[in-house]
Amino acid sequence: MAEGPFGVRLFDVGIVALVIAATEINVITGSGPGAVPLDLRAYLLGALLAVPILFRHRYPFQVMLACAALIFFYYIFARRNISPAPVFFVRPPGSPTTRSPASSWSARSPRRLTSAGR
Repeated sequence: MAEGPFGVRLFDVGIVALVIAATEINVITGSGPGAVPLDLRAYLLGALLAVPILFRHRYPFQVMLACAALIFFYYIFARRNISPAPVFFVRPPGSPTTRSPASSWSARSPRRLTSAGR
């Protein structure tokens, strides 16, 4: 598969678009105590969560950590209870995150983030 600038593949751009759509549905339906109003800022921050996925083939473990950090800060500052599942669903098969000792952490990270957001 041909890579574009920075190792981004056209297929990854399509996946990011789907993840952004799923995340925005979560942003619209999510709420929580002290949640920010549903405005342009909430939508843009929700879309920003999927941007690291563009680099998932070149830096899979770093992408997972970046997504975890972005979701954590989204929970802190936006206070919208969204599911981390769309962002963590797209780890490439056979990546270091699925073969390394960190795979157990990466498998539990959506559950940890969800419980931290409550």
